[in-house]
Amino acid sequence: MDKIPVLIVGGGPVGLTTSILLSRYGIRSLVVERHPGTSLHPKARVISTRSMEIFRQCSLESAIREAGALPGDAPVLAWGRALSDPLLKLQAMKTLTPEADRALSPTVGCGCPQDVLEAVLLQRARENAVADVCFGHELLELDQTDCGATATIRESGSNTVTRVQAQYVVGADGAHSTVRDILGIDVPGPQAVSQALSILFRADLTAYVRERPILLCMIHHPDAPGMLLWTGKNGRWCFNAHFPEGARLEDFPPERAGQLVRTAVGVPDLPVEIVSTASFVSSARVAQSYSSGRVFLVGDAAHEMTPAGGHGMNTGIEDAHNLAWKLAAVVRGYAGPSLLDSYQAERQPVARWVTAWSLDSFRSVMRGLHATRPGATPAAPPAGTHAENGIVFGASYESAAVMPDGTEPPRVANPVTDYIPNARPGSRAPHVWLEAGRKGISTLDLFGDEFILLASEHGGEWCHAGKRVADGLHVPLRAFTVGGADHASDLRDSSDAWAKLYGVRQNGAVLVRPDGHVAWRSYSRVAAPETTLLSAFAGILGRATLS
Repeated sequence: MDKIPVLIVGGGPVGLTTSILLSRYGIRSLVVERHPGTSLHPKARVISTRSMEIFRQCSLESAIREAGALPGDAPVLAWGRALSDPLLKLQAMKTLTPEADRALSPTVGCGCPQDVLEAVLLQRARENAVADVCFGHELLELDQTDCGATATIRESGSNTVTRVQAQYVVGADGAHSTVRDILGIDVPGPQAVSQALSILFRADLTAYVRERPILLCMIHHPDAPGMLLWTGKNGRWCFNAHFPEGARLEDFPPERAGQLVRTAVGVPDLPVEIVSTASFVSSARVAQSYSSGRVFLVGDAAHEMTPAGGHGMNTGIEDAHNLAWKLAAVVRGYAGPSLLDSYQAERQPVARWVTAWSLDSFRSVMRGLHATRPGATPAAPPAGTHAENGIVFGASYESAAVMPDGTEPPRVANPVTDYIPNARPGSRAPHVWLEAGRKGISTLDLFGDEFILLASEHGGEWCHAGKRVADGLHVPLRAFTVGGADHASDLRDSSDAWAKLYGVRQNGAVLVRPDGHVAWRSYSRVAAPETTLLSAFAGILGRATLS
């Protein structure tokens, strides 16, 4: 029987990201995916800035951005009766443009179809010596004991059955999760709120998008309401048309699908090549539990979201980011198993919030699409920002893996769109440009592989104490002092922004987890820094003892 620290069921973007992250921590994993290869039909298309920060840590930012190749530097959302008609409104997707608020991040969101993204992730996952990826393999059974889980896996198209023993299992196998079904976990929430016919096609639409690089156009035509989406290079587009009640996929052969596309574009004789068609059901559900024993759910297996906002895949990528370092810490032995309880405590509230918002937004969009009567001119859509910075950056965790410091979270007018950078424990550590030698570096580029202790310019005592504590507990940690341009610190802050954003005085310190979230903070010096950090690590890592 094969033995592996972590078995990952599902080879989509979330499963592959989990594998890549575990490899960074030196943890062996096996990915099994029942399909013979990566997705053929694109689903998600927008990678959020937060997800790009995660891929940046994995040295994948450039490869993904090049593969995505957005149409122009400033992609827009559009609304109209048809693509070729005078459009009612054009609005920049602020989180995907070079003009995005670069004070918030060293990177920016990216338009990249899911099938293209999966190919990039698969290549990287297979490059890692400690990871195996097996497509065409289906999970049949999963049995747990106190020591691990035994999975029965069958190779597709044969009767070959393999049993794998894993310390932990990650279910990344989508909305129809076999892992979740085996565990018997309920998924409450609205189901089948809408069904769409997704038509992947090739056509030369250059004349209609040359001066307006459209990423998504809401089509308000009464005979073809839906969403027309850019889906990559070589004239590839996707039209997600409203699926009439009672209709079936087989009711839309290529000829009828092509006619829907021509209506949406507004060109009756447009040459159209239908690549594939698929039907998608939109639901808004969150799993009652994110784990059972040694098995954990991530991505669509844990939460199903509507397409509104494009946050489903991104939320799953953040799930993987949250879970991977915790699995690595427990497998490597420097954290107690109770650390894994913080995964649900931290990620499930985020999923419930984003899922509820996405459902409300989706219902509003659908009402607008179907409000136009035949012969009538659609009304202009309401104003909106399409920059959900609160969702992208604002997740703040409360769990045993976070040591509160008694401060209140920042107050914002709209938690969906508004974000105030802060280093309150539980928050994403803010981005600040610093200097290391003659090289500029973002604080976010420090995070990912280990714990990071950042101390103010007179906080060197924190760094010495942190290294002693980490060495004694066998915890991977790097420590830096951050000072002004004239101070002999490890990192220099010529803008004097770091101490303010991180909420510390000249002798304070902040401890950041491998996932880039603040675990602990001290506003200033304390009498016994080593004892203070010992206590903090014990709580964060679920260590009953400090030996």
